[in-house]
Amino acid sequence: EYLSVLINPELLVGANLCAGFKSPDASKLEYAQYTKYIEERFPPEVPGMFWLHPNAEIGFLTNTGNATFQTISEISGGGGGGGGSGIEGSQALITAYMAQLPENLDMIEIRSRLKEEDYTPFVIVSLQESDRMNLLLSGMRSSMIELELGISGALNVTDNMEDLARDLQLNKVNALWAEKAYPSLKLLASWFADLLDRVAQCVNWTTELKLLKSIWLSGLFNSMSFLTSNMQVAARSNNLPLDFMTNRCRFSNTRDLNEIPGVPPQGVYVHGLFLEGAR
Repeated sequence: EYLSVLINPELLVGANLCAGFKSPDASKLEYAQYTKYIEERFPPEVPGMFWLHPNAEIGFLTNTGNATFQTISEISGGGGGGGGSGIEGSQALITAYMAQLPENLDMIEIRSRLKEEDYTPFVIVSLQESDRMNLLLSGMRSSMIELELGISGALNVTDNMEDLARDLQLNKVNALWAEKAYPSLKLLASWFADLLDRVAQCVNWTTELKLLKSIWLSGLFNSMSFLTSNMQVAARSNNLPLDFMTNRCRFSNTRDLNEIPGVPPQGVYVHGLFLEGAR
């Protein structure tokens, strides 16, 4: 009896099924007319129709825009910045990137300045990050040198050389570079600028060989290792098992790193985190 009262076609007549879309009177329409009504009157899909925040659409629109521009870039052949066609067109880009590419960090010299008691968890992370950065820098340097030799005719052109030349002209991070690098969706130009900042942090960290005032957490290859090192330091200072440790976050209003007087008495300062779609 409850169903006969609560579940009946009249309940939906004129009801707002979503913003801007009312249910028609089913008793006055045949199936074909009902379908036509939906096709003609149904509003564009927006997050509000599904009781979602408007920011929920940001990710979808961003991915769609990136895919569109990437397709345009690939169809247009890069944009002609190299001043030529084929692998020869990448020579100017190779020269520009090689001129800016930093030298490898001298790990032998860095480790020679460390005593046995200096190998704290934070210092170990800095050495691990620097070793991985050297692998990336060496891979980038050797691949661009090989491509230059291929352009000049000193070496036979391989598939990897052609891929690198194409990626340079398309402003795209080469797959072999990405394998040695950190997760990133940036195009090559912004990715390379980001790389220089990451190298600078490694240089500063290995120069001081102690915890920096604030660590660019998202600028690390393995940010989890740094968070683990923070727990290791806390466990040792409190003489507690590492399994008892957990990281807790407190947010500050500091926007300029120069305003930070130094490392905190407990824990660490980090920056470089973002909130997306929050309110």
